[in-house]
Amino acid sequence: NEHPVAAETNHETKKKVRRKKQKKLKEAEQNGGNATTTDDKNILEINRTYDDPPVLHPLVVDPTVRDFDPSLPGVVVTKIQGPPHLKALKQMLCLFTEAYNNRVNHDIIVFTSESMDDNDDEVKELERMVAPAKLTVQIDNPGLVQMVDALSPEQKSHLLDRCKVTSSAELSWYSKCSEVRSYSTF
Repeated sequence: NEHPVAAETNHETKKKVRRKKQKKLKEAEQNGGNATTTDDKNILEINRTYDDPPVLHPLVVDPTVRDFDPSLPGVVVTKIQGPPHLKALKQMLCLFTEAYNNRVNHDIIVFTSESMDDNDDEVKELERMVAPAKLTVQIDNPGLVQMVDALSPEQKSHLLDRCKVTSSAELSWYSKCSEVRSYSTF
């Protein structure tokens, strides 16, 4: 009772599906696998087995490089910008301590660009967290204002203009400054 055009279209669709299945079966067999189809659901299953990959050895072994020996004394060093990054530092030190350092107890040095004097409680909490390892927090620069003031007058003026401020005291490590792209200077 189907319309002749609809019946022809349905027949063509079934032919296309059959051709796709046959093509996939043929490709699977050529690639070394076996394949089966289930006609009632138009599902194609391809089973292929693989051998274990080859074990690759290093081409050159440098006899002067010693393997890492965790029993030797060592120190772990990291860097943060300042107090806004204490939460990330706490997470990193917690993970590091629990996963590794609780067995070897390497001392930890954290360099920072800003003073941590106002965050004494958080630093003490970090020290308790990594104990018995020793934690040292050390500022690694003289301060942003001092560094900017030490620039030549031309460099300082250029920096202040880019940061849209009139004095180095207005700058912080989080100031947004614009940068002239080299392609725009042509």
